[in-house]
Amino acid sequence: MSQKKPNSTISIDSKDASVILTVDKLGKVLNRSSRGALWRVCSNIISNNSRKIKNDFEALKEVSFTLKKGDSLGIIGANGAGKSTLLKLLAGAYLPTKGKIHWSCENRVYLERKLRLYNDLPVILNLKTLGILHGIAPKLQQSFIDETLEFAELSSLAKTPLSKLSSGMKMRLILASYLWLDPDVILIDEALEVGDAKFRDLIRNRMHSFFSKGGSAVIVSHQDKLIRRYCNKLLVLDQGRVLDIGKPDEILARYNILR
Repeated sequence: MSQKKPNSTISIDSKDASVILTVDKLGKVLNRSSRGALWRVCSNIISNNSRKIKNDFEALKEVSFTLKKGDSLGIIGANGAGKSTLLKLLAGAYLPTKGKIHWSCENRVYLERKLRLYNDLPVILNLKTLGILHGIAPKLQQSFIDETLEFAELSSLAKTPLSKLSSGMKMRLILASYLWLDPDVILIDEALEVGDAKFRDLIRNRMHSFFSKGGSAVIVSHQDKLIRRYCNKLLVLDQGRVLDIGKPDEILARYNILR
């Protein structure tokens, strides 16, 4: 990787009405041990305690950037750079140790491969559970189930236990359920290029339609083609810091992270 000095002076214009996300000097301390991690979580929730304990490490340091309506920001970096940690902070799954995150839109979804479903339950009951988790109104849940099954091409397997589906089918189900929500912003952690070629084409068409209507995204990926296909901005993380941010073609030419 290039040894360019980390970029910690990215300007933030909070008065720009088109800005839907502002991340300002964000920091996150995690702990490598299970006991320390539990203590760290409890401490942050109860008192926002920043006191350093054994096995603590800074997963993110002074991260700042903005996202405008219609932007699709890619995030790349070596393993352990802090990409998934940043995405979890943006999604609200983690609390910041330092700094601020401000969203000016509320309709956001977080796509990841590890979403927990229930293998012993039929597909249709898993969708009912997802409908509740998504906060879908009862009168819309049947439409949600039917249209998700149709889009994921799993209608014929609605009563099949989830355990009988392939991992690709499960991911198709999750993707289709989230895209049904028609969010303002999608946060994606390596969860787009799944399924067969036909389904990938369906996802690409849906994503391009989403962006054409002014939708925004933050995408963590190790795939060069995916970044070039969907992102108009690219941020490089290196050991928890912002190393660079700019146009994807320029950034990808400058660094060999994805090669």
